[in-house]
Amino acid sequence: MPAGRVAQNEALLSRNRRRRPPGRRRACLDWAVPGARPAGRSRDDEERDVDDIPDGRATGEWPEVAARMQATYLRSTWRPFRVADIVDESATIRSLHLQPTDGIGLIANRPGQHLPIRVSIAGAREAACRDCALSSAPSDPVYRISVRRGDPVSDHLHGLQIGDAVEAHGPAGTFVMDTSSRRPAMLIAAGVGIAPMMAMLRGIVHDGLPTRRFRPTRLVYAARSLAARAFDAEIDLLMAVTGGAVRLTRVLSDPSSAAPADFELRGRIDREVLADWVPDGECDFFVCGPPAFMRVVHDGLVDLRVPGDRILVDSFGPSASRRRPMAAVGGLEAARAWRVDEQSKA
Repeated sequence: MPAGRVAQNEALLSRNRRRRPPGRRRACLDWAVPGARPAGRSRDDEERDVDDIPDGRATGEWPEVAARMQATYLRSTWRPFRVADIVDESATIRSLHLQPTDGIGLIANRPGQHLPIRVSIAGAREAACRDCALSSAPSDPVYRISVRRGDPVSDHLHGLQIGDAVEAHGPAGTFVMDTSSRRPAMLIAAGVGIAPMMAMLRGIVHDGLPTRRFRPTRLVYAARSLAARAFDAEIDLLMAVTGGAVRLTRVLSDPSSAAPADFELRGRIDREVLADWVPDGECDFFVCGPPAFMRVVHDGLVDLRVPGDRILVDSFGPSASRRRPMAAVGGLEAARAWRVDEQSKA
């Protein structure tokens, strides 16, 4: 991984430090706002106060909190934003860091929500709207949307430069996680479906750092190839912070360019794969990816007798998935994928 890319990932995993008055609780969080850490800053410089403030999160100075509260009144208003940074997460997925230009703060997103975006495309009579997955946590100082090429709006977003303008409503959607819960969770993602899962993972880390107690979570992430897989360095960093509370299973449908250490499973996620990882006790399942993938995963979980109220499928925009009732167990709707054991990867 190039040093510059690692620095970008470490930089995004951060936010402004709040000066800690003497005697108040603190938690060490060696993250900073997007951009390189200023020279001379130590780990102690990044300790911050985690006392209770609105919504229970360490959201910064009180002026910042007031600005966020003011922003909530504009949730359904198209607000101006600028592209503050651009990061290519993989060969096909690009992240845009968005900052408001109206002098008003961000509305804190709930982990897993999307951001309604409006852009003007050359030659189009009307502005185009799109729900873009947020891959940033509520505690982050910018909105980070992560977009895959493949349609006019996504291609337009991929062509934006730093400083370009977009408009956005407040974060929306019910595909959300309580990152402070102690109930185990499984995040199952394919392709750009990893984006809302990154918001959840970042939220888990942020909420767990003050007490060093993190929500037990397994991320099962499928990608077409190593080049198409996003957020590798960031996921590794988040996992390291949690000390084993967050675990990872990586699936590649085409591992020809990958080393054995780059993935755990070959093929696609199906009922057989899920059966190896579904825990016996209570667990919440979050599923996001292409429609066919979500149908297979949801139906596989139903076949494995996972209660329907424990399965949450991201259904905003064109990726809506049709769910099968709990009682209708049986064969999967899509073609079954295949899997190889660890020995065949050597």
